[in-house]
Amino acid sequence: MKAEKIAAVESLRAKIKEAKFIIFVGFSGVAVAEMTIFRSAVKKTEGAFKVVKNTFFQRALEGLDLSESENLIVGPTGIILFSGKDEVSLVRAIYGFNKEKAVPLVFRGGYQNGAVISIVQLDRLAKLPNREVILSRFCAGVSGPIYQFLFTLKAVPQKFVSVLKQIAEQKDN
Repeated sequence: MKAEKIAAVESLRAKIKEAKFIIFVGFSGVAVAEMTIFRSAVKKTEGAFKVVKNTFFQRALEGLDLSESENLIVGPTGIILFSGKDEVSLVRAIYGFNKEKAVPLVFRGGYQNGAVISIVQLDRLAKLPNREVILSRFCAGVSGPIYQFLFTLKAVPQKFVSVLKQIAEQKDN
């Protein structure tokens, strides 16, 4: 039995190590049916929601360099592990789920690439647009000055030709 617990802790530690984004969630008072819906919402965004005993969490985090983890594991705790590309869509999905429910989940904080993320930072991430919108805005911001520069370059020869045309018209008269 003890070997099974050690294997479970090592498995959890490995999943935490490979995750780029980790969020700790308190779920006291949330119904099982709602938790199932929440798991599927997290899974759609390439994340995974795990619930294990707090002692397992603490032992799994012991070998890792994640500060302030003892403040995140209090009471019934779940952990969202994410290794995808778009953390914003994950945070928006879980915050959207939370708005719809009578008994909301309690986000305690987490880690992004080993750095501590507070609840305030999670709120800010939830308000950001998704990855595609950010990339399109970036491309528009970068391409705007380039188009203006090209327009200016094109205008110089056009004005030169216009001046030559006016000179030619004056000589003809």
